[in-house]
Amino acid sequence: MTNKIIQNHATGHLNPTLYKKIERKLIRHVGGKKFYIGKTGREPAMRFQEHRRDNPIWKKMILLYVSKSKKYVEDLEHDLVYATYDFNKNKTGGGGGPLSNEHPLNFVYVIIG
Repeated sequence: MTNKIIQNHATGHLNPTLYKKIERKLIRHVGGKKFYIGKTGREPAMRFQEHRRDNPIWKKMILLYVSKSKKYVEDLEHDLVYATYDFNKNKTGGGGGPLSNEHPLNFVYVIIG
């Protein structure tokens, strides 16, 4: 189960019901492990390899949400980081990878060590 990308993402309008579903999925997957929440507008595999190059403890990336909307992705990443602030390895929320104008989709993900 190492070096794996799991495409288990939600899509659609980011409303409170969908947010809670994504938050529950995040909690279920991290279960006491080290984790980092991020966003990217590039291919997730490329972003995951960058994380692994920076810190080889990361073993798995789970795509939580995908959208064409930069605002939804930025808002969700920010909210998830602060909802799990005492447990995640994020230094700041909303400061992660850039979102893309060229790539049609943007992603919120969690990487797990």
